[in-house]
Amino acid sequence: MEADEVAAAVLIPAGFSASVLPQDSGAAPGEPVAIEVYTSPGRPTTAAIVSSIVGGFVNQVETGRIGGQVAVTQLIASGRLAPQDAPATAMQIGARLATDPASTEPIIVRSAAAETEAPIRFNPLAYLAPGMALLFLMYTVSLGGRSLLAEQRDGTLPRMMSTPTSAAQVLGGKLFGTYLTGVAQMGILVLASAVLFRIGWGNPFDVLILILAVAAGATGWGTLLAAIAKTPTQVSSIGMALMLAFGILGGSFFGGGPLPMPMEMLSRITPNAWGQAGFVKLALGGTLVDILPSLGGLLAMALILFVVAVVLFRRHGLARA
Repeated sequence: MEADEVAAAVLIPAGFSASVLPQDSGAAPGEPVAIEVYTSPGRPTTAAIVSSIVGGFVNQVETGRIGGQVAVTQLIASGRLAPQDAPATAMQIGARLATDPASTEPIIVRSAAAETEAPIRFNPLAYLAPGMALLFLMYTVSLGGRSLLAEQRDGTLPRMMSTPTSAAQVLGGKLFGTYLTGVAQMGILVLASAVLFRIGWGNPFDVLILILAVAAGATGWGTLLAAIAKTPTQVSSIGMALMLAFGILGGSFFGGGPLPMPMEMLSRITPNAWGQAGFVKLALGGTLVDILPSLGGLLAMALILFVVAVVLFRRHGLARA
């Protein structure tokens, strides 16, 4: 350079590549290493061109290094890249960005999850079957309320109330038979659909718990009907209307599409909606924990309706001779 034979000299120290990207999957980038450029004062134009080329190269390498680190960090955070594969992936991405920063070809990440369990196939009948079962359950509990008023009309119930037995005990004992009938009806329909239509309802114990809760919620409505109505005929008429209304609100007639917000809120007073949601979750592989909201809603419904019915019976129902 002193003899003015060259315009510039570029010195790339040893370890430059290792300072930018790891050379294997187990190594980490080393300490930064600077590229040195020596220029000839006698050839300023050529020296400036060389310096510009070296500067552009360093910028590309730095862009690739930072881009690779950012990409790998995002891939690890999203769970698409295992941490042990990060160094090798960063080197590949960084090398590509460094050599071709203007490339518009996307970097495709393919992730394949090992299948440890067989995929769950949802049978559409697993939605329709509980919908119909819940629909007829409402009809059954309304018949229970009708029989209660029939006993009142015939004088059987007033005679029972003349004993030291409380109204809640008499009412609870009478309606327990209706509750057991509802449980048996739901159980038979679930078992028959599983055998005849190969419907997978989920874990049998969880299904049984849900059936018990659904029958309790529906029986609560049957009790309230008996407390409000004055004659067995009124119970039948109101019960039929309530069965159809709850079937529509609870999704017994259609396939679980989203409802407008007012109707969605209103559907929560129906045992159909809570029961339907629980049965579908179990059919999709859910557990008892997944249906706890449905169980809580149904049991709360049963308790509230029973208490209200007892109060109404004391004031208007059981007091009638």
